[in-house]
Amino acid sequence: MPILVLAAPGIPHQFYGTATYTDGSNVTSGNVIVKIGTTQVISVPISNGKYGYNPNLLLVTDENNTRTGSTLKFFIGSVDTGQTAVFTNGGYTQLNLITTAPSNTVSGGGSNVSLTSTTAGEAEMPTGATNVILTNTTVLDFSSSTVPMTSTPVTVRGNVVTLTKAVTLKSGINGNPIVLTNSNLNNVSASIPNETKIQGPAGWDGKITPPIASTSSGTAPAGFSVGSTVISVGSAEGTLVFDKPVTLLLDGVTGAVGYRPSGSNTWIQITDTCDGSYAVPTAPTYPGECSISNGTDTKIVTYHFTSFGSLTVNSPSGGGGGGGSVPTTPVLTTAKKGDANGDSKVDKYDFALIMANWGKTGANNSDFNGDSKVDKYDFALLMSNWGL
Repeated sequence: MPILVLAAPGIPHQFYGTATYTDGSNVTSGNVIVKIGTTQVISVPISNGKYGYNPNLLLVTDENNTRTGSTLKFFIGSVDTGQTAVFTNGGYTQLNLITTAPSNTVSGGGSNVSLTSTTAGEAEMPTGATNVILTNTTVLDFSSSTVPMTSTPVTVRGNVVTLTKAVTLKSGINGNPIVLTNSNLNNVSASIPNETKIQGPAGWDGKITPPIASTSSGTAPAGFSVGSTVISVGSAEGTLVFDKPVTLLLDGVTGAVGYRPSGSNTWIQITDTCDGSYAVPTAPTYPGECSISNGTDTKIVTYHFTSFGSLTVNSPSGGGGGGGSVPTTPVLTTAKKGDANGDSKVDKYDFALIMANWGKTGANNSDFNGDSKVDKYDFALLMSNWGL
């Protein structure tokens, strides 16, 4: 009777690194996809211009121990980056990926994005473009396109804003909104309808900053404290007002939200809930604002740009905290999963033990996740804690 011999699975090859556009700005969404030939072998999300970090490790597995020497091709979404690697059992490789920006995206990289038009008082996106990606230090610049307007006082929740200049922003695709993001702060975006008139006070320089992380300073509404998610968008020179409703998306934020008017130290709760659905919220009455949540994220529909943030209900003892947060770049855990030999370090000796025990079942000092198998999941834990 022939004896069937089953080979132990090969050891995964781990990859990690940055994901950027050719102009140096971060890729803020999408996935890194790895293929062998035309076959996809793994896909992991990109976060803050990085991929392959805990908890979304990029581990190319080798279940049948047949991939040694295979060429791996790396894609960002459907775009081939042209970068490859050779699979090695137990490999651990930093591979920084670069791709071209989508044709519908204007990315400033390290520079401002300036928009003009042959028509006075208008600023046009390039044909086909609907997305603008900026950084913490770059802006959307309309300074050569703004025109004076009849001085108009507008009361925004009790605060009078006197508008003296304006510009109309036109999308690169008629009817589509312009989406403004910051490559240094994913999970926050601002969607501006096509042909929106952006109006500012006398001190406005015609520039708009993307959403950037801000401070929680100021006086919160009664019964609340300012939460951990605070962003500023618009202009430090004063509150910008729009003639059409703009939508701010705050991923990971639920519960109460509010805003702090430019030049004010007092936070105002947004108490109105948007009608309609989360996917298509109904605009509030001009120049007000409303918010709506799907239980995971929150949209704020507003006619002005300033500072916005989450609000946390104070406990009876006055404590606070939480209130939703913008996720940060994943970091490696500090737990000592992976210390197979018990010397309080995760190093080459633990690597040697997991290799010696690879594919075994039952109780084992290399079974770090306790599922009675020594496999890719234990290898991931060891790699996550390497050097700790």
